[in-house]
Amino acid sequence: MHAVATACTNRKRLPPGQGLRARELAAGSLERVARDWLSRLDAADGRVPAGRLYCGRAFAESVLAAQAIRAPLFIVSAGLGIVAAETYAPSYSLTVVPNTPDDILERIQPASASAWWSHIAARSVVGVQLAAVAACCPDGLILLALPSLYLSMVEEELLELPQEVLARLRFFGLGIRARIDPRLEPLVMPYDGRLEDAASRFRGTRSDFAPRALRHFAEVVLPKHPNGSADQHQSAVMTALAPWSEPRTPKRPRISDERVQELIQKHWSNVGGQSSRMLRLLRDDLSVACEQGRFRALFRLVRQEREALP
Repeated sequence: MHAVATACTNRKRLPPGQGLRARELAAGSLERVARDWLSRLDAADGRVPAGRLYCGRAFAESVLAAQAIRAPLFIVSAGLGIVAAETYAPSYSLTVVPNTPDDILERIQPASASAWWSHIAARSVVGVQLAAVAACCPDGLILLALPSLYLSMVEEELLELPQEVLARLRFFGLGIRARIDPRLEPLVMPYDGRLEDAASRFRGTRSDFAPRALRHFAEVVLPKHPNGSADQHQSAVMTALAPWSEPRTPKRPRISDERVQELIQKHWSNVGGQSSRMLRLLRDDLSVACEQGRFRALFRLVRQEREALP
């Protein structure tokens, strides 16, 4: 049996529980803030299975990948640690993504994602550690679809795993090979922009690339090479991608934040105030370059301005 590990998402099916937003924590030392957060988690009500808490395409792709190989699903969360999909957990809002309202690194000193993780993962009341994930599938692979930020957060714990466990890891992500520790680099599966070929049924956005690559591996590669080594799996991925080509990236002009906000205001009613439709309109119809994180922040500002109108 294999195991799948994916990242949590900002989007959740339930609003955060009382006191479970990072912005509500008093700033202070790493130890004090972590202790405060863990005590709030321990006292939280309104728990649901973690697998039903998160939503969005990235999470849905990870669920499909786990189902394809009948593997248990684990979620890597900066707020909860590593939780199994069936574990009951409260809704919350805490992340290590910068420039977001609930970035925990704005509340702690020293401000390090890996330092926060070392405190939270070992003491979480709902989570487990990576060694426990490995123990649930002693002869199988552990497939990890994590964005670079979360991969760097858990990297120290990964490197503490025994060598025989490390050999069973497979990593998925766009461009992570250049940023991952050299000891883990041979375990990165070589997915690239060819996954977006018109013939591919795994097309999507950059933000959900890692779980889409994971799903391709689970559905296309792993069934043909269930006992393959990392080298064999890398070769199989390259073979599977070979018939495809990377789509040309349209050249879009970058405009100021003020101009993006003006366009959002202008076309608000055209998209019914829906952020996903607005981003597609900016990129596809207006040919405007706007990175997704930047767009979310600007869209939020416009929405707040509109809500404040009499």
